[in-house]
Amino acid sequence: MPANLPPQYYEKEKELKQAKTLEEKIAILKELLAIMPKHKGTDKLQAELRAKIAKLSKMKSKKSSVRKTPSPYEIKKEGAGQLVLFGPPNSGKSLIISSLTHAESPSPEYPFSTLKPIIGMMDYQDIQFQIIDTPSIDKEFLDKGLVHLLRQADLLLLVVDVGEDDVVEKIEAVRDKLKEKNFYLEEEKEKIMIIANKIDKPNAEERTAILEELYPFPIIPISAKEKKWDNLKEKIFENLKIIRVYLKPPGKPPSREEPVVLKKGSKVIDAAEAIHKDFLNMKYARIWNNELHGLRVEREYPLKDGDILEFHL
Repeated sequence: MPANLPPQYYEKEKELKQAKTLEEKIAILKELLAIMPKHKGTDKLQAELRAKIAKLSKMKSKKSSVRKTPSPYEIKKEGAGQLVLFGPPNSGKSLIISSLTHAESPSPEYPFSTLKPIIGMMDYQDIQFQIIDTPSIDKEFLDKGLVHLLRQADLLLLVVDVGEDDVVEKIEAVRDKLKEKNFYLEEEKEKIMIIANKIDKPNAEERTAILEELYPFPIIPISAKEKKWDNLKEKIFENLKIIRVYLKPPGKPPSREEPVVLKKGSKVIDAAEAIHKDFLNMKYARIWNNELHGLRVEREYPLKDGDILEFHL
C-alpha cells in the first residue's frame, strides 16, 4: 500500500535536514509523525520515526546529565573593588586575608596550604573591598584557573616575604610562570602592588629598597604578623582610582552609609546612571563639598571624592 504522504510532510523533511540542535530535530520528527496518515502503508515509516525520536531523546537526556563543574575562579565581583592576593609560597597571603577580613584561610608554616580561592570582605571607612586569597605560584606550579581571575580583578596584590634572601628569585619565578600563560606583569602594572610582607625581619628594609629599584610597581611594606599595615587600605583605595559620591534627597540631610562608587573622572551623569536609569532624565543636580554649597550643576560636571549630590527630576 502506498504511503500517500501530504506535501506538508515533505516540507517538514526539508526543515529536519537543516535542524542543528537535538531539541529542533525531536520537535520536527514529532510533527512528521502527527502529519503522516495512519494506515498499513505508513506502519514502517511510523516505526522509523518513533525509533529516531527515542534515540535523540536518549542523547538529549545523556547530554543534559553531564554538567560542567563551575570553576572556583569564576568569582562575582562585590563591593567597591575586587582585590586578588597572589605570589610565592609562604609569603603570608593567608594571614593577610585572615587579619583584614572575617575569612578563615589556613596559614601554617608549610607551602601550598591554600588549595582554592578564599574570599573575604575588607572594610575601608564607609565601603568594602572584596579580597581573595589564591593558591601559591612557583616555578613548578600555577593553578590553571588563576590567570582568569588575575585578568578580571581590579587590583592585584603580589605578596612576597622580604625576610628571605631569595625574594627576588621568587618574584621572577612567579613572573616566568605567568608568562607561560601569556600573562605579563609589566602589561598589568597599572593594577599591581607589591606587598612586602614580614618587614619586621632582619634586613627586610634593605631587601624592600632593592625591590623598589627593580620593579615599576608601588611597594607597600607591612608585617601581617605584627599588625603593621603602613596605611595599606588607604593605598589600595588610591590605586583603585575610585571616588565616593553621597546622595542627598531634596530637603533632607545626605546619606553617609552607602556612597555611590565611581571611577575617577566620572561626571554627574555617570552617578545618575549608576543609581537608576530614571535619573538619566534629571533636570539638574545640586552639589555640596568643601568649596561648593548647593551649587546647581549640569550633567557633565566632573565629580570628586566626597561630593554630595542632590538630584532634581
